[in-house]
Amino acid sequence: TVLTAEELSHIRSYIAEASTPIQLQDSAVMLLGTEMGIRGCDIVRLKISDINFKNRTIRFIQDKTGVEIQLAMPVSVGNAVFKYLKSGRPKECSSDLLFVSLKAPHKPLLRNICYDALKRILPQRSVPGSGFHVTRKTFSTHKLQRGIPPERISSAIGQRSVKSLTPYLSLDGERLSMCPLSLESLDIPWKGANASAVVYTMVEMAKAHGLNIYGYLKFLLEHRPGKDMTDEQLAELAPWSEKLQSIKNRM
Repeated sequence: TVLTAEELSHIRSYIAEASTPIQLQDSAVMLLGTEMGIRGCDIVRLKISDINFKNRTIRFIQDKTGVEIQLAMPVSVGNAVFKYLKSGRPKECSSDLLFVSLKAPHKPLLRNICYDALKRILPQRSVPGSGFHVTRKTFSTHKLQRGIPPERISSAIGQRSVKSLTPYLSLDGERLSMCPLSLESLDIPWKGANASAVVYTMVEMAKAHGLNIYGYLKFLLEHRPGKDMTDEQLAELAPWSEKLQSIKNRM
């Protein structure tokens, strides 16, 4: 699942009205997740020195992969972080860590503070198995819906391969379950809503890049993408590839 439009609207309202230290902390944490797709484990390890307000970037080493990444920092995120530093973070704390406990002795925080922020901002939200990671899925899914190529989304969330992006994309499960499909003919052992989600993703990417939907799906079936294909071979089947863009008018 991803955050709904109503939930995102509530988050924006919360951030706009935030004034107490915990509210300012929650606002910064939430936007780092929803607007930049940063993992909770990385958010709590961010240092003030990682943030370049002049260039609007955040550079850090990912805890999960050990790979250094530099991300563009949206103005909304920069404003929330600056406001937290100015009016929320303990001024007497000398640590370089961005987020520290609000009460002395101002210790490093654990990643559960990210989920706590989500629950404080959206107290009525109750989705089993959906924690702070939903912000990362929301970020990725909305990027895809806006026509951003998967390679750029993968890069933005610190994934090395487009293949690793699938778990971060989510669609309306109820709507998808009404149209159960099977992808076994493509050597993909998914059925039902999961298969429908993949097909829906293909359709949205085709639309975003000006391809005829029927023609693109027919092309994929004819060329049978399989699990043993390399990233380079899969890239040729992507709707933004030079090959498909050169033949899209003939589909």
